[in-house]
Amino acid sequence: MRDLAGALLRIQPVARGVERRGDAGQRDLADWLLQLKGAVAEADDLLDELLLRRRHGSRFSPSLASCLARGKPPSRELKRLVGRIDRIHDVSERLVDAAAEEEAGEAGRGVRSPNRVTGSVLTERKVFGREKECGEVISRLVDCPENACSSALPVVAIVGHGGMGKTTVAQFVYNDERIEQKFDIKAWVCVWDRSDAAELTREILQSIGGPDDTLYGDNSAKLDILQAKLEVLVRSKRFLLVLDDVWNDEAKMELENKDLWRKVLAPLRSAGRGSKILVTTRMKLVARYLNSTHVVSLDVLGSSDCWLLLKEAALGGESKDIPPDLQEIGRTIAAKAKGSPLVSKALGQMLRNTRSTWRWRALLDAEISHNIIISSLQHSYQHLPGHLQRCFAYCSIFPRGCRFQRDKLVKMWVALGFIQTSRKERKGEYDLAQEYFYDLLLRVILLCCQQRQPNILFPR
Repeated sequence: MRDLAGALLRIQPVARGVERRGDAGQRDLADWLLQLKGAVAEADDLLDELLLRRRHGSRFSPSLASCLARGKPPSRELKRLVGRIDRIHDVSERLVDAAAEEEAGEAGRGVRSPNRVTGSVLTERKVFGREKECGEVISRLVDCPENACSSALPVVAIVGHGGMGKTTVAQFVYNDERIEQKFDIKAWVCVWDRSDAAELTREILQSIGGPDDTLYGDNSAKLDILQAKLEVLVRSKRFLLVLDDVWNDEAKMELENKDLWRKVLAPLRSAGRGSKILVTTRMKLVARYLNSTHVVSLDVLGSSDCWLLLKEAALGGESKDIPPDLQEIGRTIAAKAKGSPLVSKALGQMLRNTRSTWRWRALLDAEISHNIIISSLQHSYQHLPGHLQRCFAYCSIFPRGCRFQRDKLVKMWVALGFIQTSRKERKGEYDLAQEYFYDLLLRVILLCCQQRQPNILFPR
């Protein structure tokens, strides 16, 4: 049994690596993952049977009894499973290593997904349904006094799940006239997959610009040299730094993530009074790591705002004098966006510069809006650690819009063996399950229905 338990432990990191990769193009990885799960499930069942018999002295269950009937004693069956798991593990590990080398090669060449890179230049003519949030953020950056007792720059965080318009709000704030007048220097950095202090510091320097830009493009420049340059550039100047699309690096411990940002932001202590940091993220966890002094949460838009956004994306400046029948169809399409600005804009772009009634009607029956939402949330799911992925995926058994109690859900996770206990932590399964639950809340994956009843939730 120890050999089988060891095989299960060896295979877990490989399985998590394949599952979190989520590459549609890596079909071989997905196929091997299914084989791994099948073998692990069989081994898990057999271990449960043996442990149950040892504890209660009960008869073998039908599954284990069938092994004995075929002339396979438990020890032989255990050896067979250990060999099967190790063989699949070896092949899977080679596949993961090959995929990792390919990713490392792309990273070394500076390859980043163009769809994930953002900039400070306004991409929209107007913001719809976010005027209140824009005003709140600007007020916090311009009017809110800083704490004279703290050397750290105040941090304002914009939090919301994918497609809620966090970057758009940040762009409007960044380019607002009041911000231009308030700050001497501004910098915009799209963080996303960057988790190296030197690389992030280099990005800040490149955004600020300066007389020695050649240094900033030199990947060999050491962190202390880059930070010394940054410290000189912002010294005694009122500085605004925007960190867009910040994620929690799940491969690092909490202290490591905090230490990364402590290093990156250390040179900014030399900036003048009134300097601020604006962060956009899907995770309240990130806002906590950065010690945010204020959090602005973006929720779904109203259907009327979705219609305005869809109309602007579809017809632009020609959005006046729309026929009543087209308006009715458009409002129905906008309702299918489920309050998502991303979906509203995408649907509008599909109808760009056309007033054809049949073209607009064609989107009424399509599942396009649902697919866009799922694609957006897929990024959040892939960034979850393996143990949280399993817990969140289990929530899919509930019907859409279903509400459920926290205590009942965490007990289900415990009963299904989703909770990973360790001797070092010395925490019970139920306590750890509660922590998993609140981790999902901090990542804005689960939503609390009512503040007065925090245990009632539903999956997003």
